[in-house]
Amino acid sequence: MSRTSPWTKRVKHPGDVYAKGQLVMAVVLKVDVENERLSLGIKQLEPDPWEPGSGQSTAPARSSPARSPR
Repeated sequence: MSRTSPWTKRVKHPGDVYAKGQLVMAVVLKVDVENERLSLGIKQLEPDPWEPGSGQSTAPARSSPARSPR
């Protein structure tokens, strides 16, 4: 599995990152029985860096806009 954070890297196609037959850990997001398709998620296995209390410090801090004096 890739060591880069899946929350910060946009992947257009899984084939750009993973090889056919490569073993990966994933979460089943959706099962489409009619079309025989699975939707899988890799980033769902990692803590959300923007969720409070996740222990990650990669999320940007928010600050309130400065007020101009009157």
